[in-house]
Amino acid sequence: MGFLFVVGGVLILLLATVYGIGFNRGEHAGRQLRAQDQQDVLQRQSRMNAVSEVVEPGGALAPVSSFEPPPDQRASTVDSVTDPVPVPVPASTPGRVTASETPVRNLDDSRKIGLNYYVIDHPSQQKVDQLITFCLDNGLQARRTTTLGGGAKVYVLPGFEPGGSREPEILRLLDRIREVGILWKRLAPRQNSDFSTRYAEKYKGPA
Repeated sequence: MGFLFVVGGVLILLLATVYGIGFNRGEHAGRQLRAQDQQDVLQRQSRMNAVSEVVEPGGALAPVSSFEPPPDQRASTVDSVTDPVPVPVPASTPGRVTASETPVRNLDDSRKIGLNYYVIDHPSQQKVDQLITFCLDNGLQARRTTTLGGGAKVYVLPGFEPGGSREPEILRLLDRIREVGILWKRLAPRQNSDFSTRYAEKYKGPA
């Protein structure tokens, strides 16, 4: 009988010990969970405070603003968009492929007796003024005269002495006659000549 009391006491002691150990462990785990929860709460509050941080006087949150350029910069930007792009104007060149409609002014016959002059064309009466104006505009000193039959005849200055057709000035004149003749023909290929039928004629004085 005494033995049973001893065994029962030992069992009770063991149960109490096991219970105490389990209780302590459970309490310790509970404290850890509560501490973790408090730490999570503090972290969330810190993040919220960082997001809603006050940066303006009066407790207002900073508004989300979009960048706008200064008034002067906006005006220059608008001007750069609305101003038309300037169109470059080509510079005038000596060999213009145009024919002016301006009437030919009275040009005196400045030929000298005994000199040769290149006759470049025999145009119609309707074309003669246009041809002379075109030549003048493109660097040829053209003049008008008439044939024995009364037709129009166009010659160019300067004249040259017999045998002087190889002089540098006259060779340059021939080159210019060729160039202007090509331009003249381009205006009306079926009507205008290219001055390829030019010839030198000696001036003998008024008929």
